[in-house]
Amino acid sequence: MDAPVFHSQAGQDRFVFALLVQPTDKRDGTFLDIGANHPITLSNTYALEQLGWRGLLVDRDLHCRELCEATRKSPFLFVDAALVAWRRVLSDHGLGPAIDYLSLDCDENTIPVVCNFPWSDLRFSVITIEHDAYRFGDGPRNQQREILSKHGYDRLCADVHSEGCCFEDWWVDPTRVDMALAETFRSVGKDWKEMVKL
Repeated sequence: MDAPVFHSQAGQDRFVFALLVQPTDKRDGTFLDIGANHPITLSNTYALEQLGWRGLLVDRDLHCRELCEATRKSPFLFVDAALVAWRRVLSDHGLGPAIDYLSLDCDENTIPVVCNFPWSDLRFSVITIEHDAYRFGDGPRNQQREILSKHGYDRLCADVHSEGCCFEDWWVDPTRVDMALAETFRSVGKDWKEMVKL
């Protein structure tokens, strides 16, 4: 299948496309985009939505809310993601307990969001999660790694780099993706452009 126009900052949408869309032409996927920001520019989920995926956009920026509501098909939740009752909210939006892709990019609010999340009740095939170790140090990165590892996720791409900065980890649920394909992406400390070539 032909690849869509990608929009993410560091290949996150390319990564999801390569693992979940391209192998089976998956057009009915689901996503949760926490820290969605602009609806198109640098969006990790806009290209997926254009393919027919549906999901929920979450951000606490009022300007982003207005832009997303005017541009995107998926609903927008204007809230602090660290305070959300996720089980109820996702059920209200027809998502879960299995969701294909979680994009989590909340800067300094990432750890409160991760700690508030009902990991035992939800499963994601692919997770891209920002840790910004280049500015926050090892503490937040180690904490989120401990939580995701404890819940059975495989850190496929550790310390993904963009423009020289170590900023993100990419995870998979080994029971929900083709691990033979996933292993072709396994890396530590690589620039995303070296990892995702479509």
